[in-house]
Amino acid sequence: MRREFTGDSVQSETISADAVIKWIQYQKREQYEPGTERMEAILERLGRPERHLKFVHVAGTNGKGSTVSFLSYILREAGYDVGTYISPHVTTFRSRISYNHTPIDDAGLKYVYRRLYPVAEELATSSLGRPTEFELLTAAAIVYFAEVTYPDIVILETGLGGRLDSTNVVYPLISVITPIGYDHMRILGSDLASIAREKAGIIKSGVPVVSARQEAEALQVLRETAQDKRAAFYLAGETFHAERSEDAPHPWTFHFSWAHRNYLDLKLSLPGLHQIENASLAVMTAELLRLYYAFYIAPEHVQGGLQKAVHPGRLEVIEGEIPIVLDGAHNEPGMRSLAQSLPLLFPGGRVHGVFAVMKDKDIQHMLPHLLPHLASLTVTEAPLPRSLSAEKLFDLVRHSAPPYPVYMEKEADRALNRACDLAQHFSALRAEKEGDTAPPTDASPKDVVLITGSLYLIEALRPSVLKKVESRALYF
Repeated sequence: MRREFTGDSVQSETISADAVIKWIQYQKREQYEPGTERMEAILERLGRPERHLKFVHVAGTNGKGSTVSFLSYILREAGYDVGTYISPHVTTFRSRISYNHTPIDDAGLKYVYRRLYPVAEELATSSLGRPTEFELLTAAAIVYFAEVTYPDIVILETGLGGRLDSTNVVYPLISVITPIGYDHMRILGSDLASIAREKAGIIKSGVPVVSARQEAEALQVLRETAQDKRAAFYLAGETFHAERSEDAPHPWTFHFSWAHRNYLDLKLSLPGLHQIENASLAVMTAELLRLYYAFYIAPEHVQGGLQKAVHPGRLEVIEGEIPIVLDGAHNEPGMRSLAQSLPLLFPGGRVHGVFAVMKDKDIQHMLPHLLPHLASLTVTEAPLPRSLSAEKLFDLVRHSAPPYPVYMEKEADRALNRACDLAQHFSALRAEKEGDTAPPTDASPKDVVLITGSLYLIEALRPSVLKKVESRALYF
């Protein structure tokens, strides 16, 4: 049975921001509760604040967060105030709600608490029931943007699916759908058409849709939905094109083109081949904002935004004596993208993996992408009940019989320790074998540590990685 957490009195002037966060987090449910009825009731009681905002709504399986980041930095470069709502977080809980890339502050948290607490208590005694954590977060973001910060535009990322997602209560300027793949099948459906139907639920009548390349089964659903809604459909590889520049000095450079404007040699701050597609979605969305909604966005704004965008935990390389890569690839499409980019990031380098995964993930299809790129693997657990046990994950990996050592450490910090030890050991062996006494250069093959499989694992280990790298320590 759930205990009730009421927090401080809503009238109290001494409520802390941390207490507000705890109050929101305490509404987390063990079971997913799809539907927008309760969100509609919350917004109705708040006076429909979402109607005072302009939105870009982003759904999809992979690449949502990166696309949001690219677009927000382009718009900031053009001088617009931008609100972003993302899920999940990698750095801090507050970063889910940001204004001009600054997470919601203490005053903002206290304000949304005073607005939401009485509404939540009222609903708790009604047939609709108490709002969930994600519903409260979504409502908090809308209130914060509509009543506190007043951004020119809000980029809203769905949590899970789209049709029944808590964010699907807004009428956006543009809907964006990133690549659709197999994830959350027990909730969204076991085939791509079913999953795409849920993602396509964010498509609104007459609202333009920007879509990544999709598998045929998913694409058919998106096309039909857009047609039924009389929504213009802009498809990557058809309406607009992004092509990597193979001979550019900067490895993540691409050309973008569509009927109304061409961009040459756009450089990305975020590494990875898949980021070119994510960036192209952001550029196409910016183009539609410029063309149809009178946003002033010049070519230099696009280039500047793409070069400044950050997105922690997605092929994030933290340089140190041993480079550490953090990538929250948590499903088969994400792991495939990671596998395609690793050889370009570290040509000839040996990768020592730290891997944890949630129980509901399609591990059997993730492993074939990851295992061939590793020199060693240490399996572990993310610090939450949904994480697959290290023992079960170890058995699954050993069953795949990779031709290198596989270790198990239940504690994530110990797993990272072991991977760093292995990287240092193999790096020393390489130097001894090659008789290389000169210091390595940027072009030298490297032994690196890769932390992947779950954003929750990234969230748990990233602070330690940053702290130790800053202090120039090798061991964790």
